[in-house]
Parts: sequence; C-alpha cells; structure tokens
Amino acid sequence: MLLEETPWVLQAQNETQQKKNVALLFDLVRMSGELNKAYDKLSQLQSPNGGFVWFKGGRDDRFMTQYIVTGIGHLKKINAIEKSQVQKLDNMISKAIPISTGK
Repeated sequence: MLLEETPWVLQAQNETQQKKNVALLFDLVRMSGELNKAYDKLSQLQSPNGGFVWFKGGRDDRFMTQYIVTGIGHLKKINAIEKSQVQKLDNMISKAIPISTGK
C-alpha cells in the first residue's frame, strides 16, 4: 500500500480541494460585488444626456464618452462581462452613443 493510497491522505486531498472550491466561491462573490461597485461608479459619471464626465459634477466630454463606450465594446467582444450586467451596460451605451458620435 502506497502512502498516497491511505485514507487520511486521500481525505486531505479532498479537504484541500474543498477549501480551494470554497475560496473560489468567495472570490466569485467578491468579484461580483466589485463589478457592481464599478458599474455604480460608472453610472454616476454618466450625465443625464448620456455623456460621461471626467469628474463627478463636471460637464460631459465626448472623448471620455467614446473611451468608455469603446472599452465596454471591447469587454463585450471578449465575453468579459457578466450576464447580469449586460442589460445595464447596453442601456448605458445606448444613451451614450449619440454623444460619442456627435449626433
């Protein structure tokens, strides 16, 4: 009988894997929370007419609006956006596109 085949070593491997799985779960929960915070912060920087501002309370800026819309587009292209956030970001982009194109 090899040491790797003993019940306590096999159990330890399972416990290690269980700990890794629990850590991953908490990490996913933390990342989801961070994603929501980032969305909230970004939505606070969008002016009522759809443009984005450099600083909260400032005037919207076409360059900043284009930069943010392009960044969100890149994230969508590589599937880096959580499914629960897609609709929120689509609404944000649809408000911003007229500003970013100058229409």
